[in-house]
Amino acid sequence: MGFDDYFKHSDGHRIGLDIHERLNFGPGFESNVVHENYIMMVEPGVYLSEKDDVRIEDDIWVAREGNE
Repeated sequence: MGFDDYFKHSDGHRIGLDIHERLNFGPGFESNVVHENYIMMVEPGVYLSEKDDVRIEDDIWVAREGNE
């Protein structure tokens, strides 16, 4: 069973002065390019019904030598 039909929004976005900065990423978005020193929220969500969903949120910093 695949979950493709249950992803209802982007896989994440950039964090800056506002919590939801432009540059959403994931399937269906034009640009999935990130740059050094971006702080990103990675938050895929699976929405099975009105009551049943799963969301995981992780913040990452895109560093020169790798992500933290």
